[in-house]
Amino acid sequence: ILKYNQLSGPIPSTLSQIPNLKVL
Repeated sequence: ILKYNQLSGPIPSTLSQIPNLKVL
C-alpha cells in the first residue's frame, strides 16, 4: 500500500483515507 501511494502520489492517498473514514 505504501509503495502504491508513493507511485500514485499524495492525491490518491487522500482518496484512500476517505473510504477508510467511511469504514470506521
